[in-house]
This record gives sequence, C-alpha cells and structure tokens, in this order.
Amino acid sequence: MNRLRAFCIRLFNTLRGVHDDGFADELEAHLAMDIERGMREGLSPDEARRRALIRCGGIARAHDAYAERRGLPGLESLLRDLRYSLRSLVHNRVVAAVAILSIGLGIGSNTTIFSLVSRFVLRPAPVGDPATLLSMHILHDNDRCCNPFPWPVFSDLRKQATVFFDAAEMPQPMTT
Repeated sequence: MNRLRAFCIRLFNTLRGVHDDGFADELEAHLAMDIERGMREGLSPDEARRRALIRCGGIARAHDAYAERRGLPGLESLLRDLRYSLRSLVHNRVVAAVAILSIGLGIGSNTTIFSLVSRFVLRPAPVGDPATLLSMHILHDNDRCCNPFPWPVFSDLRKQATVFFDAAEMPQPMTT
C-alpha cells in the first residue's frame, strides 16, 4: 500500500508541475551545518565548504536526485516532449499537415493490408475439406460458356443434389 501511495504522490507532483517546496533552503541549512562542523575541526572556511560539498555530492546533483525521487522523470520527459512537439506543429502548419496525412495513410494502408492477409491467408476457407471442392460450368459446344451459372439452375441443383454436401456460388469477373 505504501508503494501505491508513493506512486500516487509522485504522479500528482509530476502533473502539478511545482518543484520548489523549500528543498533548496533545507539543503543550504544542512550544508551550513556541515561547514560549521568542519570549521570546528580546524579547517579554513573555504576548505570546510569544499569538503561539505564533496560529502553532499554537489548541490546540482542533490537537486536532480531529489527531483527524480519527487516525481516521475519518464512521464515528465514525455510531457515535455509532447509540449515541444505540439508547439513545433503549430508553428509549422504545412509540416504538420504532411505529417498527419502521412500517418493517416500509413495507418489506413496497414489496416487494409493486414485485414486482407488475415482474411485470405491466416483464416482457412469456410469449407470442410478444400481438396473436395468441385467447380461446375455450363458447357456450350464443348466449350465453357461465358455466361454465369443461371440462378434458377443453381438453386435447383442446391435443393435436389444428393451427391454434394452443399453448393456455393462464386462470383465471376465481368468480361466484355
């Protein structure tokens, strides 16, 4: 429960965006106490300050470590990048239009291609055994006729045939 609470606090701090809550003053107070202790040990003020900064790891590094613990650095970076991207897109409207159009066309073409691949390649045909499929044509003078199978003949065949399990129609391409 403590981790969830800590995550919620860090998320709130990240989204709130306020980062200065007295940490700098507290760090300076600790640094001053460490400098005072060094001076009591007989060091010069400059040397005591230098050793205190070395022990603390540097003021900038301490600020960075505190900011990292206080918020969510990954989310902060993402939000900063999004704000920069939106400002850039508003500033360069032509580039934004081209980028949005390119992304839209890419998504649309990928969706179409993967839908077709899924339907015709990955899924099996809606028949029991594809090896037992038959193709029937109308013959006229021992040559396939260019006319499609007439619907009344097809429906009679479908109703009355006992040799076939079922009959299905496949549309033929139009020829001129």
